[in-house]
Parts: sequence; C-alpha cells; structure tokens
Amino acid sequence: MLSQLPHLKNEDVSTYTTKLQELGFDSVAFIKEELLDEDLQFMKKAHRRVVMRKISKDRAESEVK
Repeated sequence: MLSQLPHLKNEDVSTYTTKLQELGFDSVAFIKEELLDEDLQFMKKAHRRVVMRKISKDRAESEVK
C-alpha cells in the first residue's frame, strides 16, 4: 500500500507501518477492505490523500469485477 508513495522517507514508511499494525491493520487485504480516512489521521495530510485515493480506486475496480 505504501508503495503508492515511492518518495516516502524510510522513517515515514516505518512510522506508518508500525501505526497501522498497532491499529490492527496487519494485511493489505484488510486495509483495502476496512480502512477509513479517520484511521489515517496520524499521517501527513498529502500522504493520507494519496493513500485514500488509491484505496478508493481499488475498491471501485473490485466492485466492477
């Protein structure tokens, strides 16, 4: 999921990964199904927007299939 933000600093990737796991999001599939914008309030605003846009796109594509 964080691969959608290739310009991230290693420290941001580490922080985001740890926080998502602490919140119970321990798989990409679970993130894609259950994650809400409010779950990402710990992220930098621009990073949060990119992640949510990607998740929304993935959800829409899976509904079409």
